[in-house]
Amino acid sequence: MKNYPTLFTTIVIALCVNLSVIEKSDAKNLVDVSAFPDWFVDSLARETAIDTSTEFKNTDLGFGGAVKGSLLLKGRSEGYWYYTIDIATNAPVECHIFASFDGPANAVSNVVDSTLPSIEKAYDKPLTKRRNFALDIGVSDEVAYVLFDTLYTLGKPGEAVSGILKTLTAQTGDNLLMCLHNEVGYRATFKAVFESFVAAAKPKQDSNVFFENAFKMSFNGIAMGYSREVHSLDQDGDVHTRQYNTMLFPSSSAAISKSDTFVEQFARIDGSLINLYEYSVEDGSLSHEYSVSVKGNDWHVEGERQGEAVGAVLEYDGWLLSTFGSYLATAELLNGEEKRAEYQMWLSSANPLAAMPTTLQKLEGNKNANVELQVGPINAKYLAKLDGTFSSMSFAQEGITLEMTTLYQVGNPVLETKD
Repeated sequence: MKNYPTLFTTIVIALCVNLSVIEKSDAKNLVDVSAFPDWFVDSLARETAIDTSTEFKNTDLGFGGAVKGSLLLKGRSEGYWYYTIDIATNAPVECHIFASFDGPANAVSNVVDSTLPSIEKAYDKPLTKRRNFALDIGVSDEVAYVLFDTLYTLGKPGEAVSGILKTLTAQTGDNLLMCLHNEVGYRATFKAVFESFVAAAKPKQDSNVFFENAFKMSFNGIAMGYSREVHSLDQDGDVHTRQYNTMLFPSSSAAISKSDTFVEQFARIDGSLINLYEYSVEDGSLSHEYSVSVKGNDWHVEGERQGEAVGAVLEYDGWLLSTFGSYLATAELLNGEEKRAEYQMWLSSANPLAAMPTTLQKLEGNKNANVELQVGPINAKYLAKLDGTFSSMSFAQEGITLEMTTLYQVGNPVLETKD
């Protein structure tokens, strides 16, 4: 069988190799600022109060609300809006709304790369050095966001200019919101402006959504991405699951690797899979794309990986556990007397061309986990509640471990059934 290197393995191996590029730091800084000049450290700590706000409204997208600062629409095109927000500092906050995008990780990297040349032009000095300065994952008003800051130097020694391009990015509904601030310091101020922009641009919750959650993914205490799930009922009474995974990691002191994956599943309310579609964009290029569905009596996988067509008829033709079903299976295990349960599951990171034996097992005497999940080569231990949801997970593959912790949860996977 052909070996398929997983994104998880690729990312974590790169991190292991490049841990030297991540200096002693706080929770989100990737560099040690104590060695920087006093003026820089002092500037980094400065903040300001924002006394003004603007009533923001986007009639095309149908949302709006109060945004901190003085907001102006500066440009628009099909599926794109550009705003500036004056916060009474030397540089305005710039905010973008994208209706079409690959994902938060790829989008923010692309915008940073396209913004640095304009900063060169503004100062009339060439970019001589750039470094990944800060990376973090957080949540605001039940919206997960990515923080990614870039330290740059323009010009030759003796006439050099240094600065920090700060970015915050979040997906709300089907739109991507991204704000930038090209100024050292004002980190909390910038975040407050961004949070007000997110709150104003957050769409109303779909009444069919009954369960939503998001998890921060970390390696060795370094936040490197998040996973978000939205579960709703469709018009046929089936469960529609959308899963968004975004990951960023420093492949060197100056470079950042990025990946965005989208998974869409339809499942019956008993947790059995009906069909699914998945695609992943890594470093700006399509990494893989799969669809899994039943044709006749067989499960068929179709798609491509790294530019090559792939396809298979699964040897297994029975019941497959969906993402939604994994919560039901966990709840059934914890609420029952059995200590172990077995299923079959399709998971691209385990093997995209096969159904994988899946085992759930109760754990005892472990304060950090009460359930162990094994899907082919992938092992996960997590602390679950009786409704099947979990607060933390330790996810291991090929000797490498990724930690997941809850950012937020709305609702639960328990559906009321009519007698």
